[in-house]
Amino acid sequence: MKQSGGQGSVNLQGQTVSVHVGITAVEAAELILSVGRSNLVEMQGLAKQIVDERLESFTDRFVQSVEARAPGALQAVQDPDVQYTLFAAQRDYARSGAENLGETLIDLLVARCAEKTGSLRAIVLNEAVTTVGRLTPGQVNALTCHWLVTRVRGQGLQNLEGLVNWLRTNVVPATTDLPSHRAAYEHLSYCGCAQIQVTAMSLGDAWAKTYPGLFARGMTREEIPEDLRDVSALFTQCLTDPEKLQVNALDADAAAMTATQAGFPERSEVLSQLLLNNVKAADVVEAQVMGLIPDLIVLADRWTSTPMQNLGLSSVGIALAHANWTRLAGKSTGLDVWIPDGA
Repeated sequence: MKQSGGQGSVNLQGQTVSVHVGITAVEAAELILSVGRSNLVEMQGLAKQIVDERLESFTDRFVQSVEARAPGALQAVQDPDVQYTLFAAQRDYARSGAENLGETLIDLLVARCAEKTGSLRAIVLNEAVTTVGRLTPGQVNALTCHWLVTRVRGQGLQNLEGLVNWLRTNVVPATTDLPSHRAAYEHLSYCGCAQIQVTAMSLGDAWAKTYPGLFARGMTREEIPEDLRDVSALFTQCLTDPEKLQVNALDADAAAMTATQAGFPERSEVLSQLLLNNVKAADVVEAQVMGLIPDLIVLADRWTSTPMQNLGLSSVGIALAHANWTRLAGKSTGLDVWIPDGA
């Protein structure tokens, strides 16, 4: 059979053919620039020059980020769905030029290129890219703070000092420019990032539920069930009251595992409840954390004086918070932890 093809085409013939067609970083950059330049409305005068400079800067940084973090994902720029999302990012950065917006868009795009088109995470990341340009930096920080406080647990924490360091590194950087008016949170709802719910969760409640083992009131030996009192592996000196004891676990799941490992699997639920029932009151927990980290006072004020305490983040809100966290704290934990495959 005779075949012919135009410039840049690949002709295939045979029953079983495997072809690997790659794209270099230079070719990817040229393709991305052509997407932006061919789709953006023609500007005039100085605006045209500014837009072109921003497109080149954005493209260079994006390609460098993909090569550094997910080299194989660079091939995705040839996908129509990815190109559509790339253009949305180029358009919003070209209009704004804000560096924090550009960095967040790049983080979202790198993550998007690593996902299969049509998957839930790909759809969520597409929406996040098209949404972030409609938000202020403070609104994105509000999403990030809420998500970090209510949905993210610092790993490997053994004491309050560890929690304090984690909060300073991860949460404090996101407390800049937090909105102080209800309208900003209503706009988050309008953009599909979060809902303003009737129920509210205080900062103290969130920390107490996430880290019950760090905020134990402490127990006397007599308060421990008799059959567990002498099992040393189950209890340790109370972190906040050295004269008392507490369950030797950070949270309920860890307490159940501790009981199983100590040879008391049938008492795992009892030990978990013992941990949860021994946590300090929410207001005490919040006051304790604020005393250790004065930089969180602004967060505490916004949390109680605005609908921030009533937010329920959507998948898009989570993706934006995750990307902003990556930018601010340099984290690389995948979005799949919060939006898993098959979700």
